Amino acid sequence: LDLGDLLDINVSIAAAGGIRSLEEAPGVISVITREDIRRLGLRTLEQILELLPGIEVLTDGVGRGRIFVRGIGSGNSSQNVLVLFDGHRLNDEATGGASQINLDIVVDNIERVEIIRGPGSALFGANAFLGVINIVSQTAATFEGFEVSTLGGSFGSSQFNGLWGHRFGDLEASAFLQVNDRSGPSLLVLQDGQTLFDALVEPFGIDPVTLAPGLTAGARRSIDANLRLSFRGLTLNGRYKDEDSDGYIGTLDTLRPGSRLRNRQVTLDLTYERSFGPRVDVRARALLTENRNHEQLDILAPGFAFQLNIGGFTIVFPVEPGVLVENITKSRRIGGELLADIQLAPNNQLVLGGAYETEKPYFVETLSTLRRVEGLMIGDLEIIVLPNEGLELIDDSIPERRRNIGSFFLQDTWNIGPRVTLTAGLRFDDYSDFGSTLNPRLALVWRLPSGLNLKLLYGRAFRAPTIQELFFFTPGITGNPDLKPSVINTIEAAVVYRKGQFRLSADLFANFIRDFIVQTEPLPTPDRVLEQSFVNLDDIDSTGVEIELRRDFGFEHSVFLNYTYQNARDRATGDPVPLAPKHLLNLGFTAGIGPYLSLTSTLQVRGQRPRAVDDPRDPMNAYGVVNLNLRVLNLLRGVELAATVNNLFDARYSDPALRPLLPEDYPQAGRSGFIKLYYLF
Repeated sequence: LDLGDLLDINVSIAAAGGIRSLEEAPGVISVITREDIRRLGLRTLEQILELLPGIEVLTDGVGRGRIFVRGIGSGNSSQNVLVLFDGHRLNDEATGGASQINLDIVVDNIERVEIIRGPGSALFGANAFLGVINIVSQTAATFEGFEVSTLGGSFGSSQFNGLWGHRFGDLEASAFLQVNDRSGPSLLVLQDGQTLFDALVEPFGIDPVTLAPGLTAGARRSIDANLRLSFRGLTLNGRYKDEDSDGYIGTLDTLRPGSRLRNRQVTLDLTYERSFGPRVDVRARALLTENRNHEQLDILAPGFAFQLNIGGFTIVFPVEPGVLVENITKSRRIGGELLADIQLAPNNQLVLGGAYETEKPYFVETLSTLRRVEGLMIGDLEIIVLPNEGLELIDDSIPERRRNIGSFFLQDTWNIGPRVTLTAGLRFDDYSDFGSTLNPRLALVWRLPSGLNLKLLYGRAFRAPTIQELFFFTPGITGNPDLKPSVINTIEAAVVYRKGQFRLSADLFANFIRDFIVQTEPLPTPDRVLEQSFVNLDDIDSTGVEIELRRDFGFEHSVFLNYTYQNARDRATGDPVPLAPKHLLNLGFTAGIGPYLSLTSTLQVRGQRPRAVDDPRDPMNAYGVVNLNLRVLNLLRGVELAATVNNLFDARYSDPALRPLLPEDYPQAGRSGFIKLYYLF
């Protein structure tokens, strides 16, 4: 390919049945290609997202990533963002989260990643609330041969990859396998939530049980595999993910070494595509997703003390076995979809389709030392029974609920003259457990002279309450069957300019959110039983501007910059949304050094983060992180070597903790280094 072909990036994520250039696609879209991933030395999807405008991935207490888009969070497992793998939904059925099952998503088998910032429910339905991420994998059409790679580096990291693709006449086959293991960074936590609990009961002669100062737990092991077979319009695509991870700090921000997350996801889809003449293309697809989410949560230490106030007297008693909770949830989604792409006229294209899915947690089990006794109260305090040892089975705490979803959507695209394209879409989704929702979209793209494009966009999206949020009843967490879907309306104006090897885009956005679903986070204290639930918050407004710039100089050199100003506020009070910085900046360059070396460096800057109004901690300081990646190319035939240094200057920074129990929040890794070797047969 010549350089012009390489710069002509096409996307399918916003076109619904067609392919459009990045400049003309009816949406605000960023694309990271396979070459970008290798230049930057990226190893996971989270690292890709961190380099895009308007997106952050922040760690929670057990090490899951929380995806923030344009200043708005996505729950503990990113329920407000839809993640697709070759168009197949990866969000977990029971919790709705994109990162509930997939703690890491590997990128060594990726051709490109397409990201929509903004609502996508008019095309994709639930969870396409703040954004949509479509991972496009390598196929035999994009990669032919056999490549192996291995990685080693900091935190006891080791990794092995195998990627294969081949064509056998009309049959195209590709496969990928990765085995990943790391002991993880051990980061110092000076004070945790247990420190606070200990201080409250110390006057009663209760010995402290906190492990702080102590170290975080970050070991993670995973296996990723996928297989794709295509033959004359018929494609079978399967993916397998198995991961085992330590629990970082802990669910209640108390250092607990026994927390562990063990997840497994299997996806399978069969797609058939056929053309009926030059004007009609049809695609039929059957899909299956199986999830297993196993949480072993070591919540509170043995000896943790409860303080009860009864009749004016204070009674303190220790909980000898501590608090352990083990949740096992298996869920399944089965569905099918049919899509037709019809060229009604030379200037008019209609895409319409329908889908039906059924999803259900088919095995749920909770084991806990924390048991409720219904009706046993002292004042306003519900009494709990704590067995002396072992885990008690709570076999009726989580109902098995089936959810059926029927959907229909259509999108019409008109070329109004030679330079203007109008796209109008509408999707109807009907849920068996909470009702129906209707989501439209409009996109006007005006192709001006000299490589300039103007986009005016409107979209509406929803986020359905998950089965967990509606119905689950586990120790410390109670579902809310009265939850309403979250709704977002977004207006955007974007300018995209491309001339030769230079690309510039700028967009203004305004998000108007109502009934935003959040999990309540009450502060646990020794005199109050912790009880969490889910509620619809007041309305949220988020406005801002995003700017992306890239300039290539031949094949070997390039620079990029993106900047985001975002202002998310509670509409009723005017208070800023907690944790969201107003300023995000990413910049980097790639420089070819002679015939064999390529050096890429990036700088990520995050502005000051505000706290919640009732949080006594100071706002979080701004920080910057520099990463460096050096590639050795063409030295030996088929061999590539990459050396990566993350956080080159060892900046000390943290991801924000929601509760004010950790004065220094969630610490992040300092300087680290990795070596990766590729060999293409």
